[in-house]
Amino acid sequence: MEQGFEFLGFHIRKDGVEIKRKRMDEIREVIRERIRKLDNPSSTLEQKIKAMTLINASIRGFRNYFFRSDETKIIEQLKILEESINRMANDYLSPPVIADPAWTQREKFYEKEMEAIENEVGEMKLQGVTVR
Repeated sequence: MEQGFEFLGFHIRKDGVEIKRKRMDEIREVIRERIRKLDNPSSTLEQKIKAMTLINASIRGFRNYFFRSDETKIIEQLKILEESINRMANDYLSPPVIADPAWTQREKFYEKEMEAIENEVGEMKLQGVTVR
């Protein structure tokens, strides 16, 4: 158990839980490919809309699956992913695209507000309140 074990995309050890490295690399690559389509001159408006929609869906799905407010390693990994996406945007997107509300208001892997909400829900559950 010292080394831990992998289960459903998580690496579980005595000292905590983290997202498997392979899963982190896979989501980075998925997002990178979709970001490239956003500012590609040969992409149609429909392709750009689809790329942005898929970026948001990918981030939201990954975050909702892996986020655990009580697992500091996972929170750190999500922060790293968010920083990575911002670096990709700076590398692949022009300033007008980065400033576009579709990009600035996109889904995020991690925001400080998420932690507060998750903690609130956890407290409610501890008090016996049913949370849907």
